[in-house]
Amino acid sequence: MENGSLLDVLSGHESNVASISLYGNTLASISWDRTLKIWNIVDSTCETTELAQEGLAVAFSPCGQLIAALTVDSNVTIYHAKDVRRGQADTITRQNASQNKSFTCMQFSPDSALLLLGGDSNNFCLYSVPDRMLMKKFTITANRSLDGVVVNSETEPDGKRAIKLPGSKHFDLGERSARPQIAVYALAYCPTGAIVFGRRFAVCSTEGVGVYSLDTVGIFDPFQLDSQTTPDMVKNAISMCDFSTALMASLRLNDTKLIQQTMETTPMDQGMLCSIYIIGDRFRLPP
Repeated sequence: MENGSLLDVLSGHESNVASISLYGNTLASISWDRTLKIWNIVDSTCETTELAQEGLAVAFSPCGQLIAALTVDSNVTIYHAKDVRRGQADTITRQNASQNKSFTCMQFSPDSALLLLGGDSNNFCLYSVPDRMLMKKFTITANRSLDGVVVNSETEPDGKRAIKLPGSKHFDLGERSARPQIAVYALAYCPTGAIVFGRRFAVCSTEGVGVYSLDTVGIFDPFQLDSQTTPDMVKNAISMCDFSTALMASLRLNDTKLIQQTMETTPMDQGMLCSIYIIGDRFRLPP
């Protein structure tokens, strides 16, 4: 990387290399020639494993002990990195995908316990690696207009409709029956910033980039938040001894310092009608 010179060329696949994954001095590569190769980049030696179908993606787990291989039939095989031939077939199959669409990309969680898979479908799936089972299936979009984007040119302005005769081969060449495709292109986990590793991730699809979280603690829900709810408004309410208004406004702003200041300045004889749960440094109203 310092001088930009080519160090080595690893050759051995007989077709296009679909995906690679690097962990330390070990490189995993998967190809359309139905092989998975584990390379030692120091001495350029490799171990080859035959696959049942063409390979699409390969990924090392963050712990470096597991290798996941994805093939075109939407089967994922989990291998032990030290002994690739001890791989075990996962329960992730084509039947798990919506409308028999294939998985095309995958990503391990930072703790190597979860595996995200997405592809040519409106859904992407979260699997448990140790249990080999589906934990949750997410839907990318519920936009029904994607199924109704084709404008029927046979509908006339006067309300009449041209009816085709049975067996007729004449039709409008300008008609299109193709529908927009919904697919997942890439998946990525957030390595930090979550209570438990692997609880937050981003998905890049035809609908854009979406950030998902399996945690509900710490989510900012601005209920009844308007332009008049400001930190100055909370301080003014405290100075006017309107402690209930100050507390509700500070909770809407989700400002920890304002919530603490309001609670500390509220006299005990005010008899607050609400209780507050303290989770770490987060303040939340009880359900």
